[in-house]
Amino acid sequence: MLNSKIGRMKCIRLYLVIISIAVVTCKYRRVCYHTNWSQYRNVPGRFIPQYIDPSLCTHLIYAFGKLQNNRILKQEHNDIENFKIFNDLKYGYPELKTLLAIGGWNAASTEFTKMVESSSNRQVFISSTISFLREHYFDGLDLDWEYPGQIKRGGRPQDKHNFVLLVKELKEAFNSETGDVNKRLLLTAAVAAGKSNIDPGYDVPELSKYLDFISLMTYDLHGSWETKTGHNSPLFPRSSETGNEQQLNIVRFYL
Repeated sequence: MLNSKIGRMKCIRLYLVIISIAVVTCKYRRVCYHTNWSQYRNVPGRFIPQYIDPSLCTHLIYAFGKLQNNRILKQEHNDIENFKIFNDLKYGYPELKTLLAIGGWNAASTEFTKMVESSSNRQVFISSTISFLREHYFDGLDLDWEYPGQIKRGGRPQDKHNFVLLVKELKEAFNSETGDVNKRLLLTAAVAAGKSNIDPGYDVPELSKYLDFISLMTYDLHGSWETKTGHNSPLFPRSSETGNEQQLNIVRFYL
């Protein structure tokens, strides 16, 4: 990804588990995700929207909505109720922005690949998305397709190009939906941080033209799928790392 030398990327923000790249302005952001399955954890791990401290974040993202038959839908039985609680957090915090994320690891690629492959499918999705976000008082959409171009997860090589078409058309629709720039829906994406997922999935220069910011999932640069221990989100490469291993760290995004 992501080459931080790309001219349109004005600044980079580093968080504990995620990097957010601002592609339009260099305004400070602290992006926070709330997962709708955290309500099912055992106490004390259980977490619901009422527990969120909105003073800690500039952008709150509700994860996840569901993509089905080219339309955006709720995922959990009580999402509609929780959408209201989540968005009511903006009372008293007028600068806070809320977004709905769609996708996630469990969603894989099949529904996304089908949706982006034709103009008509994309337009159905875009129309339903605008209506859904406005109905539930979200300020934008976060695309979390994991991952474009991965055949083993239901994707196709043409996903890379079609994803750009989707993002471009979404941005154009958001811009035309309201003449008030302060009320325009935000468009963001959470994307892979590993080179093996980036190269087949993302046309970075093109995506950066249309997204308000990009969040890099740097929390899984290393993990349980490997045969040796590595920090899940290392700042620097180890001296013993070679080849592609040297790319799995945070500092490379600044080079």
